[in-house]
Amino acid sequence: MSILICYDGSPSAAHAVSVAHQTLDCKDAVLLHVWNPPAKFLADAFSTKDDGSGPSYTELEALSLRRAQEVTDEGRRLAAQHGLDVSGRREPNNSNIWQTILDVARQRWINAEERWIKSRAVFSP
Repeated sequence: MSILICYDGSPSAAHAVSVAHQTLDCKDAVLLHVWNPPAKFLADAFSTKDDGSGPSYTELEALSLRRAQEVTDEGRRLAAQHGLDVSGRREPNNSNIWQTILDVARQRWINAEERWIKSRAVFSP
């Protein structure tokens, strides 16, 4: 069974990882962290147009992405402590978190279905 574990670094997410280990028999698991990229207007809010101080949008985005990677790595370490071998994936939240999760799950299902169809074609008489 393939599972998608959503992880945001919260105590509830950490508990979900331990429950996944205890209750699911999975060979293929992905730990997903959906991160929020900064809004363009935030970059302007951190600086003034006169002196250009403060981080640019590009710098804020890089900081957000670095933090997203840290959370993903933390989740993978936690999963490993519980005996789960997971791959990590981070996705930007460009609409709604739930929509991003569904999009990732849908894509994983489509990819799995395509692999199954191809394997059937190879081994079918």
